[in-house]
Amino acid sequence: MDRQPIVIWGTGNVARNFFYKNCYKYDTKYFIDNYAPKYRMKNLKVYFPQEVNLRKYKIVIAIEDWHNVAEQLVKSGLLLFKNYLPYNLLEKNEVPILDILMELKNQEDREEAICEYQHGRKIALINGNCQTSRIKCYLKQNQNFNNEYVFLDIPPLYELKQNELDLLMQNSYILKEINLFISQNISLNNTFDYRLSNEYLIGLMSDDVKYIRIPNLFFDIYFPQGGKEQDASKEEFVREMFPYNDAVIDELIKRKGFGGEYSADEIIQIINLEGLFSPAFLKGFVKYRMEQLKERETYCDVKMMDYIENNYCREQLFYSRNHPINKVIKEESVRILQYINPKWDMSIEHEETIPALSVNQEFMYPSVVNGLNLTFLKDGIQTLFLNVNIL
Repeated sequence: MDRQPIVIWGTGNVARNFFYKNCYKYDTKYFIDNYAPKYRMKNLKVYFPQEVNLRKYKIVIAIEDWHNVAEQLVKSGLLLFKNYLPYNLLEKNEVPILDILMELKNQEDREEAICEYQHGRKIALINGNCQTSRIKCYLKQNQNFNNEYVFLDIPPLYELKQNELDLLMQNSYILKEINLFISQNISLNNTFDYRLSNEYLIGLMSDDVKYIRIPNLFFDIYFPQGGKEQDASKEEFVREMFPYNDAVIDELIKRKGFGGEYSADEIIQIINLEGLFSPAFLKGFVKYRMEQLKERETYCDVKMMDYIENNYCREQLFYSRNHPINKVIKEESVRILQYINPKWDMSIEHEETIPALSVNQEFMYPSVVNGLNLTFLKDGIQTLFLNVNIL
C-alpha cells in the first residue's frame, strides 16, 4: 500500500519522536519550521514556510503548542483536516468528532474530515462506563473489526463534559451516520444526562443501525461488606482507591470496644475472623446475587453471567464490584465480535498493551475467601489496602 505523502512542521523533540515513530507509515517529503532547525532527520531538507507551496502536501504540525502555527496556516487560507492537522489527531485511529465539531463550522468540511478517518469503513459508537473504554480497545485490536468499523471518539459517560455533550447534541445529525451502536443499559434517569440514555440516542440514529446491548458487569459476591459510594468528605486518594464504603468497618468505627474506641489493629483482627461471614450466609448471598445479576442480563444481546459463574471461584475476576479484570473484558469483547460476525477471526492483537481497571480495589475478607473457597489469593496481600481504608 502506498504511504501517504506528508510534510512535518517542526524540528524539535516532538517532531523527531513523531517522525521516527511513524516514518514507516508516511512518506515524509521535508520539514518546515519558522526557525533554524533544532534537529535534522535522515537528511531531509528543512524549509521556511515562505519557501514552499503549503498546499502541495498535508502538513502535520508536530510541536507541543500547535495552535500558533495553525493560526498562521489559517491566515494563508489553509483548512484544518483538509490541509493540515496536529500530530496527535493524525495518530488517532478513531474519528475525533468533538475536535471536528469544535474546529470546523462548515458541514461539508466536517463530512470531509470524517471521511479522512473512515477510510471507507462504517462508523461505530460505544456507550457506557469505564468498562466500555477497555472493550473499545479490544475491538479496535481485532483486525476484522478494524477493517470494517471505526469508532467515534466519544469518552465514557463519566468523562464526557457538559459542553461536549451539548455540542454533540447540537449536531446530532452526526448520529444518523452510525452503523453500529454498542451500549450498556443506560436508562433515561441515569445520573449523568437523559440524552446519554439508550432510548434517547437510538431515537437520533437511523432505523437500520445495528444495536447491540451489553451488560454493565457488576459483581459484589467477593465483597458482601460493600456499602454505599465513598463519602465525599474522605481524602481524594482514598476515594480513588476505594470507590465504596466498607459497611463492617464503618460500623466498627462507630461502636465502642471494651477499652474505648476500636483501634485500626483491633478492627483488622475482627474482620480477619474466619467466621465473620458464615458459610450459610455466603451460600444464600451468592444464590440471591446470581439470580439478580442474571435478571439484569435478560434484555442483553451479549451475556456474561455464565462465564462469571463458572470462573469466579477459580480466579479473581473483579478488582471491585464494577471493575473486572482484563480477561473478563476480553471475553465480553470476543462475544461482541461473535455477535457482529461469527465468521470473523476473533484474535486480539497486542492485548498486553491494554491497561487494567485495577486502580480501584475492594478488600476480600478472609471469611469470604474461605467460605467461597477462593484459592487464588495469597495471605496478607491486601493488608496495605485495608489499613488505608480504615484510616
